[in-house]
Amino acid sequence: MKGIVKRLLARTGFQLSRTSAVLTLDLHLLRIFTVLAINCVLDVGAHEGEFGKELRRIGYRGHIVSFEPVTGNFEGLSQAASGDPCWPVFPFALGERNGHADINVFAGSTFHSLLAPNEFGRESLGEKLAIEGIERIEIRRLDGVLESCLEGIPTPRLYPKMDTQGYDLAVVEGAGAALGRVLALQTEVALQPIYQDMRTTLCNTVPELQERGFGVTGLFPVTRDMTDGLRLIELDCVMIRSRAGPGSAA
Repeated sequence: MKGIVKRLLARTGFQLSRTSAVLTLDLHLLRIFTVLAINCVLDVGAHEGEFGKELRRIGYRGHIVSFEPVTGNFEGLSQAASGDPCWPVFPFALGERNGHADINVFAGSTFHSLLAPNEFGRESLGEKLAIEGIERIEIRRLDGVLESCLEGIPTPRLYPKMDTQGYDLAVVEGAGAALGRVLALQTEVALQPIYQDMRTTLCNTVPELQERGFGVTGLFPVTRDMTDGLRLIELDCVMIRSRAGPGSAA
């Protein structure tokens, strides 16, 4: 039967094959978490906890520490993490400094950003980047809050997942010396910037993190241009520290 299906698909230009473990983000993460013995995910820009819920769905039972500064999103995040003793949540953003800032609240709640949308962003994502308001949020440096956030985790092996709509590199800068404790990470990078003065493009982010000792293990589509549904705008970039392994220092 499998042979028949393959032949039928071949006639229409398609091919049936086994999915590789590096082709889907979920399977890729499970492999990395296993190889590096990751037991603590820092979910930065957690929105309403979708990433944490997905980790639980695919079988990850370690610690998740989530950060989300926007009030409406934080309420959803708190609900998602409720009843999970290994999933604390914090109502502030991570960045390169301690302080406060005004964040743009958009119609598409996953796009809230400290940056204003550019012309391409408005054209390609439509109403999702329509500004509905501005909210004052708190920003903290990771190196100043990490120890308190990791309280109760005896030997944390860290995997930051960053989705801050243009501020991921600021999160990295705010990690300071604590970045040395990170074994692998995930950052959202843009092929085409959708915000003004956006630094977190693929060509900027990857070289900077490579200089800090990380290498790319996978790139996974996140957002496509709504005008055709094909052209990629954003990717999740997964990277590991060079020679990181279960025996590496946490």
